[in-house]
Amino acid sequence: VRQTVVGTGWANQYWAVCVEAYHKRMLQTLALLNNNQTLLAGGAQDSNGWEEAVAGGTGYSQGVELCVEKKSGRVSGTLAYTLSRSVRRFDDLNQGRYFPFQFDRPHNIKVVINGHLLKGLDISASWTYMSGNPITLALEKYQQDNQIIYIYKSLNGFRLRDAHRMDVVLDWRFSLPEG
Repeated sequence: VRQTVVGTGWANQYWAVCVEAYHKRMLQTLALLNNNQTLLAGGAQDSNGWEEAVAGGTGYSQGVELCVEKKSGRVSGTLAYTLSRSVRRFDDLNQGRYFPFQFDRPHNIKVVINGHLLKGLDISASWTYMSGNPITLALEKYQQDNQIIYIYKSLNGFRLRDAHRMDVVLDWRFSLPEG
């Protein structure tokens, strides 16, 4: 593994900004060959012949991250954005072409806002947006000699829908009378 990271930042008592770029090169990575016979004949029951069930390859991850933070006042918060790419290549998979790795999410945005409403009453909200994960889907299927055959375009050639998530917290602090 070879990894390079370059970043810079600026901050004062009210604001902070940082930007970071990274590149990670993987020279010896493994992938399980997706073969039902491999899983049924051996797999979890015994480890004989595991070398035939895996492929060796390479890959890389790279990206840029940007973060802006408001650190003080009645309203504070963070805005973070990541643009990234993560791919793999194996001679025995996908006709030797690069394909998106299972955790490749090109866009990731996170917004966090914290606010002080009244004495003892605070609110915070967090919103996250993520690109959908890559997935391998069959383009066609047909039956031959009582066996179903699937035709695939490429590994991880499709993406699940993008995902959104929002969390809101209302924090009310109070004291009960003693007695």
